[in-house]
Amino acid sequence: MPSMLTEQVQLGFDIATSVTIIGALISWSLESRRRASKERQLGLNEQARVASLEKVQTILSEFETSFSDMVQSCTQFTSPIRRRVNTQSESPFAALERYLTNRPGEIDKLVESLEQIRHHVDIYYEAIQKRRYSLVPVLDSLSGGEKFLTALQQDIREIGHAHDSINTGYVALLKEFHQLTQYANSLLESAPQDVEDSEKVDLLMNDGSFISRSYALLADADYDKWVDSFVPSGKEPEFRERRDNNTLTDNTQLLVHININLAGNLIRNQQRLYAQILWLACKQVSSAQVECKDILIKLSALTHKLMANNEETQLEDIIKLYESDEYFGRTSSVR
Repeated sequence: MPSMLTEQVQLGFDIATSVTIIGALISWSLESRRRASKERQLGLNEQARVASLEKVQTILSEFETSFSDMVQSCTQFTSPIRRRVNTQSESPFAALERYLTNRPGEIDKLVESLEQIRHHVDIYYEAIQKRRYSLVPVLDSLSGGEKFLTALQQDIREIGHAHDSINTGYVALLKEFHQLTQYANSLLESAPQDVEDSEKVDLLMNDGSFISRSYALLADADYDKWVDSFVPSGKEPEFRERRDNNTLTDNTQLLVHININLAGNLIRNQQRLYAQILWLACKQVSSAQVECKDILIKLSALTHKLMANNEETQLEDIIKLYESDEYFGRTSSVR
């Protein structure tokens, strides 16, 4: 009897031990599966992060090269202008006027430089439009990516605006005014050397082709800031209203007055008019360059975010830091 009791106790102990072992095995198995699943998920996340990083770095490298080419063209155009304009002087364009007078072929070179800039902005704009399809999925997967995406899309719109401005703003005005001036100069070459300026103005005003070319400049709203200098004082509101309503030719006296002012300045202050347009175009080019640089700064910040792999680090904070003079100097540094 004692032996049977002992055997029963031992059997109960063995069963309990077996149940414990089996439970432990089941628990270990489940935990192993959870751990393996987590490791697989971490592995997949890591793979996705690395793939995203490689993609962004590839895009960044592409834009760095494109931006470098753009900066080279921009600097070639803006440097000779900025060095010779003194905005604190009573005659801010005097040095630039002398520079243009002493180098008759310089305008042609500057117009050619603007063509190169326009070409580079075209390439940059098309590239960012194309790369959106690679960047959006990356941003969607990141914490805080929504704000970054909004900022990026805003930059793309601003580059689009800069792209349009390069094609239709003061850059285009320089080309059109250069063509008008060349035509006017060819007409004036036929005039006697000792003829009065007023007679030269009459010569231009009596030429239908000059008037039509002049009107094309005056009627373009993109050139308002420059055209205003030829509009009689106090007549600016009427001029713009008539221009916008296509009734500018209805007030012949006003239109003739503006054309005479343009023709007179073209005869007496031709280099000054060029200098004014070049300065306006220079600022427009610099603005476009900053807009394009914004994309590079944001891509650099995104690279940092992916490399650091830190959820606590916000993209917008990295961007602000990178925009500072301590890093890339958004507006203080050309490159």
